[in-house]
Amino acid sequence: VEGELCCHVLQGVELARYFKRLVIDDPRFEIPVKRNLGLVVFRLQGPNEMTEKLLKKLNASGQLFVASAMAGDKFVIRFTITSQFTTEADL
Repeated sequence: VEGELCCHVLQGVELARYFKRLVIDDPRFEIPVKRNLGLVVFRLQGPNEMTEKLLKKLNASGQLFVASAMAGDKFVIRFTITSQFTTEADL
């Protein structure tokens, strides 16, 4: 069980690294906070309202659930992978 948990955590970290690269490669987005383990914090460039609308659209899709936070004066989306079935293709 302990080994399985370790593998699950490591898989989440690797997928977070991959997702971060996808975000960095898209000039519409920024990553205002350093990635921590499996958590990626990102936002759309521009006014906070744009990121808030994106968050609502993502959550309304039913495909995923993301949380929000404030990083200083910036509204951000907190993205983490918790499913053992998530793959790079899903991102």
